[in-house]
Amino acid sequence: MDNKRPKRRKDKYNPYTLHTEKGKYYISFTDANNCIQKVLISKKIFDSFNKSEFEDIS
Repeated sequence: MDNKRPKRRKDKYNPYTLHTEKGKYYISFTDANNCIQKVLISKKIFDSFNKSEFEDIS
């Protein structure tokens, strides 16, 4: 991962992880079958989740 975002504490109810790879934006989470799912998302959605994640911890 070429994620340049600073590490921050995650809320225990936050089931996803945001990251970037090769200039693309992804959200990862573990599904009901305990398999890791990685979904490509737009920058706008990434920024929205990133802002929400930051505000949850504040």
